[in-house]
Amino acid sequence: MNTKDKKLTSIRLNKNLYQHLQLKAKEENRSVNNYIETLLYDASEYRTPNEETLAAMKEMQDYDEGKIELGGKREG
Repeated sequence: MNTKDKKLTSIRLNKNLYQHLQLKAKEENRSVNNYIETLLYDASEYRTPNEETLAAMKEMQDYDEGKIELGGKREG
């Protein structure tokens, strides 16, 4: 992900928690920021669609709007 796609934010954490996160990040040879971001992705079950999924979503939107036909004929 490009850093231009990111939102700079600030949060307050308990000092002991932050130290724990630093240790865990170091164990995985990652930055604290990257470690926390990954934890948040996993905990929130957030997933960004890949290019193939985005293309399929666009195709279905075009189909629903009658702009294209699938499989050679329009159903419905």
